[in-house]
Amino acid sequence: MNARPPWSSRAGGEAALATLRRTLRRGGTQFAFVPVVVDDESREEVVRALRGWAGHEGVPALTIFPASADGAGKFDLLLRGGLDPVEGVVIPDGDALVNADEGRLAAGLNLSRDHLGRWVRGPLVVLLSDEGATALARAVPDLHDVRAGSIEIRGLARSGGGEDPEWDAICQEANRLLVDGGGGDVTNSELLELARWATTYGNRMDRPRRARDARQIAEVAADRAYHRAQEQGQFLEVLEAWFSRSIARWSELTPDQQQSFALEAHQKSRDLGHPIKSAEALGMLAKSLATHGNIDRAMKLIRDNVAPAFISHNRPDVVFNLLMITAEEMMRSSRHADALKVLSELERLDLPSASNESSLHVERAHAYCFMKIGRLDQAITTYSDRVLPLARQLGSTPDIAVAERETSQAYAMRAGPGDLDLALIHAEAAAMEAERANMHTQSREARAFAATIEHRRSALRPPGPNRAARRSAHRQTSRR
Repeated sequence: MNARPPWSSRAGGEAALATLRRTLRRGGTQFAFVPVVVDDESREEVVRALRGWAGHEGVPALTIFPASADGAGKFDLLLRGGLDPVEGVVIPDGDALVNADEGRLAAGLNLSRDHLGRWVRGPLVVLLSDEGATALARAVPDLHDVRAGSIEIRGLARSGGGEDPEWDAICQEANRLLVDGGGGDVTNSELLELARWATTYGNRMDRPRRARDARQIAEVAADRAYHRAQEQGQFLEVLEAWFSRSIARWSELTPDQQQSFALEAHQKSRDLGHPIKSAEALGMLAKSLATHGNIDRAMKLIRDNVAPAFISHNRPDVVFNLLMITAEEMMRSSRHADALKVLSELERLDLPSASNESSLHVERAHAYCFMKIGRLDQAITTYSDRVLPLARQLGSTPDIAVAERETSQAYAMRAGPGDLDLALIHAEAAAMEAERANMHTQSREARAFAATIEHRRSALRPPGPNRAARRSAHRQTSRR
């Protein structure tokens, strides 16, 4: 590869972001203390990247606590047994942790160093300023001695031009491994990790050119690993690379090609005596069947073959993802009662811990199905008590916008005393949150829905409080 590839990117904080991701993948489900020094401009982008990685491609599920003293308080509650153990924790404001309770929380953290794995089974990521890092090192010297390296991330602030730090980090890794040769010490596992990361990123990217570039990185990395593994006689790595290379092309395959590949991968895996890869191939087959209309066959495959294999290998998270995909396809096919049954199966899975993102996904699906089958009281209760609080806790503006819009729809459908007032409040909140998230089409739709509700409302009785009063009331409700 002589010319610079289309994914060339600048050096800087993005490389450190890639280092953080590798550290989290290496640690797995073993407790690891990961202090990260960040500048103020980068903190939000690092948290956003961590939220995107959580539970994917070898990074454990991460519980992201609120910033400031609230996060320190929740972490203290976890350590005192007030919350269930979690796979990983992110504390966005480590400086507040140092100062919490006049330093007593940090002192207790230091003393309980050898027991932290009881409550945090994987990484404890603490984001700190330069001053906070120095103070924390003094406050928890025993814990600091066993930290998983020292990482500094600076210069990741999102610019008005729409920069994406995760993409820049992928580009840095691609340049290091595929262009610069990694200093002559590139391993197949590094190439395959890059292929998985770029594939995951490309699959969730809604910008076609960026998604195509990400898939190209994944394909080149997997192809290089495939040929190296063949030369080295590493047959399991050949299989892994063959999977990765095909998955990178997955979205470009026809349904018949996807299903043919999955069956071939299943047979190759069985021939090599690799049951988990065989189950992974059948999972890919089930996903293709579900997303192309054969939902019942997909569910039978998951229940009879995929779920038992992954659960026996202590991987219920894979079953969770497949069931969630199937439930969503049922919802798209207006099979909402069937989707609720799948969601009930999903809740019975023995997951070590569920991230807030996963919980939000499941609760929102429940609420939406309740709404669509006319169980409006349950829908409104689920949206109000579970979906909106989780979305606000995560601080994800797009999720808040969608939750506000669907809550508005549920109130408008029920149309009991005062429901249209509440529907209007949530519709206007949905429009404002969508605007903040640059979801301009959704914002216009929410405003149009608000106008429809206003018309229905005014036809029934004289107009209520003005718009400013409604927004003030909604803000008070959100705080509570």
